[in-house]
Amino acid sequence: MKMFYYPPKPGTLFFKSIPLNQYMVQWKWRGWRICIDQDGNCYTRTNRPIDITTNFPKQNYDYQLDGEIISLDTQVEHKVRKAIRENNYKIKIFDIFIPSKPELTLEERLQILKEDFNIEVECQSTNSFEGVNELLTEALDLGREGIVLKKQGSTWRAGNVASHIERDWIKVKELI
Repeated sequence: MKMFYYPPKPGTLFFKSIPLNQYMVQWKWRGWRICIDQDGNCYTRTNRPIDITTNFPKQNYDYQLDGEIISLDTQVEHKVRKAIRENNYKIKIFDIFIPSKPELTLEERLQILKEDFNIEVECQSTNSFEGVNELLTEALDLGREGIVLKKQGSTWRAGNVASHIERDWIKVKELI
């Protein structure tokens, strides 16, 4: 059986002491967190298979794409199952894990996605908490769940359980 690497979950603790200039900001999509292996098989973050077809370019190295599957109608988690049944979904890839190269930095992984898969992950930056609030507001206005701050130079830490929390990824969502 092929090895499955559990993707990290972003942490939720956000302190005023965070050096924001050391982070990239990505959208936090509202759907199901998924992983896709080099054979095109798709799994939830708890290693349950999802019966969908993917068409990402196959590479000659072992990898696992990290992303989110979202409904094209409404970006809400409970709409994803119906979207899959009706073939009305989109896959948003935001990272890659290469088991033979666990030391790759975030910037190197994003470059691999761009060069090998033709996937450009939108990243923004900010140096202030006001900027974080502006990016969060923009994300929410676009129907996203929020934003994720990812520390520059951080590695993708695979866990052996689905609840592995990544310290270098911080999710920021709307307070309800």
